[in-house]
Amino acid sequence: MPVARHILMEVTYMRKKYRNFEIISKKEYINIDDIINKINSNKSIKYYLYILHDKDIYTIEDEKKNSTHKANTIKDPHYHIYIKLDNAYTFTTVANWLDIKENFINKIIGKWGDVLLYATHRNASSKYQYDDSEVVSNYDWIAERDKYQVKKNNKDIKNELIEKIDQGIIRRNNYTQYIDVDMYVKYRKDFESAFKYYEDKIRNKSINKECIYIYGTSGSGKTTYAKKFCEDRNLSYYISSASNDIMSDYCGEEVLILDDVRADCFNSLSDFLKMLDNNTSSTVKSRYRNKILECQYIILTSVLDIETLFDKFHDNFHEPIKQLRRRCKTYIHMTDDFITYNLYDEARGDYIKATTLPNPISKLYKKQRLTEEMINEKLAFFIGESKNPQDNKNMV
Repeated sequence: MPVARHILMEVTYMRKKYRNFEIISKKEYINIDDIINKINSNKSIKYYLYILHDKDIYTIEDEKKNSTHKANTIKDPHYHIYIKLDNAYTFTTVANWLDIKENFINKIIGKWGDVLLYATHRNASSKYQYDDSEVVSNYDWIAERDKYQVKKNNKDIKNELIEKIDQGIIRRNNYTQYIDVDMYVKYRKDFESAFKYYEDKIRNKSINKECIYIYGTSGSGKTTYAKKFCEDRNLSYYISSASNDIMSDYCGEEVLILDDVRADCFNSLSDFLKMLDNNTSSTVKSRYRNKILECQYIILTSVLDIETLFDKFHDNFHEPIKQLRRRCKTYIHMTDDFITYNLYDEARGDYIKATTLPNPISKLYKKQRLTEEMINEKLAFFIGESKNPQDNKNMV
């Protein structure tokens, strides 16, 4: 930069007006009592505070910048004086007030609260920590500093939480595990904006999603199997309702279980196939706002086999059944006694049987035959009667 231009920039900088200033000077260069007397007598100066830093240590970085500043040696004692004015003034005006040279004066960069923290190095943990009692001021600077510290801490925490939302760690389905109610109420708009940004970012993003189709008779354990699949892998899951708004309460869970899936839950076969696309995060229509489907797995359960479900779609003539099969690469048939696993073979365009295993789910919920005693107990509980006339005589 040419010298003339540099000087012009310096002059322009000095002529600008500011409300907050910092004066830094070695102890021997100023009379602190004289400076403070001048400050106290000037009505344009609202607040001030100062501290003598006499225990600061030069760092390795300081030594690299200036070889005379040897690392780990104590700096010369120096004052930090901070003033807040009622209006904006130039460097020249402030220098004339205090009868000091302009090169001792700096504008305060950042917020006044940061100055209050730096006075004792509260925001510089690697530096010597001065005691609050070493600060001299004309107002309750500690109360203002502590209030600012809480606010700053909250903002730092908020920013960390927003970063986790952007990383996909915090989602709509688990945010209460990370964000307490006070923080959520205070910064709800920020969090909602972060969630929306994340959803916009992953919209139509390439993902690796697997679809599993489970069919079998009622009571064979299809839904229980789907839930156990998630729990064994520590995956969050959402079980859809059999309605026209299957995504009403979906909040980014890792597994979507389409329980008792029916063709009439979807507007068209095309929408259904788009939802099951293995390589893209799709947008699914929902009542209040469309949902971004970002799950790792979609598990479909039905009493219908995959061919029968496909036939239920009124517009199935637009697509071959292969489109549905190749999306649901794992095809499971459950009976009370067995589970048969079938895998999709791309070359054949159809499923091949992988194995058949005993069904452990149905054993967890054994179907119990009603006894005469059980019937009487139920009747007595609901209508005050039993099939045994003798019992009815004894009832009030």
